[in-house]
Amino acid sequence: MIFTDYCLLLSLRICGGGCAQGCSVFFNDAQNITNALVAPLERAGVEVLNFFHAQRFCPAADAELVVRLKPAGHVFVAKMTPRIVDSYVNVLYLITRFEPPVDAVILTRFDVLYNKNLAQLSLDWAKVDLPGSASMVGAPGQRKKKVNDLFQVFLSILIKAMILAFKESGKGKYGSGHWVVGPLERLVGQTMIQFISMEPTPNYIILDRSCAGLNNGTFCADHSMNLAASLGPKTVNVNGSRV
Repeated sequence: MIFTDYCLLLSLRICGGGCAQGCSVFFNDAQNITNALVAPLERAGVEVLNFFHAQRFCPAADAELVVRLKPAGHVFVAKMTPRIVDSYVNVLYLITRFEPPVDAVILTRFDVLYNKNLAQLSLDWAKVDLPGSASMVGAPGQRKKKVNDLFQVFLSILIKAMILAFKESGKGKYGSGHWVVGPLERLVGQTMIQFISMEPTPNYIILDRSCAGLNNGTFCADHSMNLAASLGPKTVNVNGSRV
């Protein structure tokens, strides 16, 4: 099946200085995200639309994020909700209101780095693609399937099912998307879920933990230079798709 439109969803969670869990800054990983996710699609003549749900940081950085991504839809919030999946759910709601509808969705985060690009992954665009494999965790009688929640690929017709599955997963510890498999199996069936092979590179999706806590003044003073260094030369798609 050939899709004419794809949608790249980028969710951003930023913690303030001193946050024990660190933080994420799109500009740090922009080139990696472009090379791994966007460039393979654009080379195939695919239109990539950006959507994001992000916490406000400082006016200059917020404005530059919009300039860089040219989002078809985005939301800035003053404070992130306690559950991690809420950012996923909110950005998916943006997609449901977009016209004309997109064909497929890549859902990821700003703090994810890729050691493979999309062309190197064994994706099945007709299913929900999840990284790795699901492992059974928990006490006897309460065991649930846990999966990597950093990257998902699925058809747009499955967005509503993904929203419901994320909401159910968010009832677990930290409100994460790790527990999305069980709800998905009930909603769309086990055969509609594919686990992307981790071979031959076990860690083809990793978290960037280089940002140990943001300092507003420091980041806003030099983020423009960091972004300029990460972007490199712009390219134009010769097949006529929007870039």
